[in-house]
Amino acid sequence: MYYLDELNEQQRAAVEHVLEPTVVIAGAGTGKTKLMATKVLHYLEMGFAAENILAISFTNKAARELRHRIWRLTEERDMWCTTFHGFAYNLLKKYGWSLGYVSHDFQVIDDLEQKKILSKILSDDKFLNKYKREHNNQEFKIKVKLGELVGIVSDYKVNRVLNNDLKIDESLHVLTEEYNDRLEKNRVIDYDDLLIKLVQMFINEPIVLQVWQKHLKCILVDEYQDTNELQNFLVIMLSELHGNITIVGDPDQSIYKFRGAMPDIMEKFTKSMRAKVFVLERNYRCTKTILDAANSLIESNYVPYEYIEDYSHHWEVESKDYKDEWDEMLKTFFTSNDPRANLQTAKAISQFKGLSKTVQNLIDKYIEQFEFEYVF
Repeated sequence: MYYLDELNEQQRAAVEHVLEPTVVIAGAGTGKTKLMATKVLHYLEMGFAAENILAISFTNKAARELRHRIWRLTEERDMWCTTFHGFAYNLLKKYGWSLGYVSHDFQVIDDLEQKKILSKILSDDKFLNKYKREHNNQEFKIKVKLGELVGIVSDYKVNRVLNNDLKIDESLHVLTEEYNDRLEKNRVIDYDDLLIKLVQMFINEPIVLQVWQKHLKCILVDEYQDTNELQNFLVIMLSELHGNITIVGDPDQSIYKFRGAMPDIMEKFTKSMRAKVFVLERNYRCTKTILDAANSLIESNYVPYEYIEDYSHHWEVESKDYKDEWDEMLKTFFTSNDPRANLQTAKAISQFKGLSKTVQNLIDKYIEQFEFEYVF
């Protein structure tokens, strides 16, 4: 098998370990996308049909990249390479409306629309008066900001479908129920509902679940450190029949805790599925200096893994301390002694697409503070 010769020893072992739950610990630059694409090719060479293989990544961008890598390696276009939400959307479109879980023309709303709906509820006198009548003349009070409500409502809905205990006061419970009612009346669902309703459908309609358990003979999931408990539950549910599942991720890169991701989710999966673990230690992207610095930062993490260098260039890593975000921006972007040059730099940066909201706000603040002080 020629394609296996292009892998290092650790990658090859993970690719060849099939028909059983597999966990691959792989940081950035360790060749995890190459591993996943090669494992798909390996399944095809073993005789699995492309339509029986499902590859899931966390974002649309990552899914497109993985799909492209798989196509370049296999020239196969019939397999599913998508996100959790994309997978759920397609199945709900196929089965959900006929079984009563969604309307036939349902739409998916984003975070901004969620906030708008919650804001309308909080300012709706009819809702507030009803709450007061049903709660011994108590006023409806909410002690969290609107921006935090989306996450709280999400936690409540997810934990309820998983039958987890979640401490939530009566006001938040009533608010969540009203929110769900309004979504249903408007024939819309949020991103949490995509997964919640799919899981509910699988639980309540075992025949549908069995169809997809038999159909999906090979499952691969990337960026598993960013999955939440509901996504983990769904993956285990789908792979129960065949057990032929590979998850790939790096616990040290878990950054979506605010969306329910858990740094120890991969360890929980490993224990519950009795999976074999492979660690991709060789890094092809970073120098030893950078890796040493990174390893020193993560050495006290929940499950630390150390990466070794396979890269030819060398630079030094310098550690800097900043008072706050403003101080960091001033010392990072605006190093010229000429204030006019710094202002020009700020205006140029402000035109970049894809700046984080924090950086954009700091740049705007800088321009507003200095643009009238210096006239060109």
